[in-house]
Amino acid sequence: MHSVIPKTGRGVYFTVRQVAWLLGVETSTVSRAIRTGTVRAVPRRGRLVIPSTELTSLLGPAVTRTDVRSPKCTTARGRGGRQ
Repeated sequence: MHSVIPKTGRGVYFTVRQVAWLLGVETSTVSRAIRTGTVRAVPRRGRLVIPSTELTSLLGPAVTRTDVRSPKCTTARGRGGRQ
């Protein structure tokens, strides 16, 4: 499993629509959270965007792990044998 949020040297920002999709909510819910101060947004190029650090804090540490690897198959077939 790869990280949803890329780790780059520069700031990564998500639109309201992208955050709504990632969280599985309506865009109006994200907009309301920005208005009430629950979610921090910053103006960039004439629109509000959410920094990846804010999204990380919303989603929690499980999503930011990049060291998770696919589980290895332990069946006989996965080891080259017959089933």
